[in-house]
Order: sequence, then structure tokens, then C-alpha cells
Amino acid sequence: EDGDPITSCVVEHLSSAVAAVDTKDGLKEPHRAVLKVLMDASGLVESLPYSTLHPAALALIPVSARPDNDKRSIDRALEFLQKKGYISKTENGHFSINEES
Repeated sequence: EDGDPITSCVVEHLSSAVAAVDTKDGLKEPHRAVLKVLMDASGLVESLPYSTLHPAALALIPVSARPDNDKRSIDRALEFLQKKGYISKTENGHFSINEES
């Protein structure tokens, strides 16, 4: 009521693995695209099926002259991120960000 602008902030809690990701982490664009899609969806759903995650991540990386290579780069990113503990794959084939232990 005093005329000062009102601002707000929403705090999102990330897993320690994802929160530690920075520009020197060795992750490439496909890795970051997968993480971004999963982080963006994490407030809405617990996990994403491959059929949703893959095209959404693919849309975030620059298109190359070889679309098949782009598709494989997302698959390789999914495998790498699972190995490194950033994400998990459920028995039904859904992917999610790993939570802090």
C-alpha cells in the first residue's frame, strides 16, 4: 500500500548432484538438455517416459546436418547421466532426477 513494488522468489530444491553442475563439469549440450527437461518437469511430475523426455531434450540442442546423430547423442547422454548418478531410470522406463540421500 505504500507504493513499493512487491517481489517474490520461488526456491526449488535440487539434488546435490544436479546442483553441483557448472560450466566446468564436462557435460555437453545433450547432457544439459536432458537435465533441463527433467528439472523443468520435476515440479509437475515425478518422472518422464522416454517417449516424452527424448524429443523434448532433442528440441533443446542445436540441429546438426545429421539428425540421427542428434538422436543418438540424447541416448548417450541418458546412459552417461545414469552412470554418473545424476538421473535414474525406473523399471517402467521413466527417468527422474536423483534426489539427495
